[in-house]
Amino acid sequence: MPRDDCVTFKIFFNDTNGTTEVKKFVIDGDTSIITNFLFIREKLLTVFPKLRDVNFKITWRDAEGDDIVLENDEDLILAFTEMDGALKRCRR
Repeated sequence: MPRDDCVTFKIFFNDTNGTTEVKKFVIDGDTSIITNFLFIREKLLTVFPKLRDVNFKITWRDAEGDDIVLENDEDLILAFTEMDGALKRCRR
């Protein structure tokens, strides 16, 4: 059963050669951790170590199907506000 103080992320890593790798991870903690963009970015570097060697963007897909770039805490909070359910989907 999902807890109120954790969020499950589903991440799509789109490599430059056209392959997509999908992983899930959970972040436990209060809102200040879950909505901390730098924390999420560092978590992505842990989950996908090959990101350490490249410049990358983090995006999420909104209800209209547009890919929205995440660059800071405010963008992340807006994404959480607009995404349905406990599972958050982000794209690289």
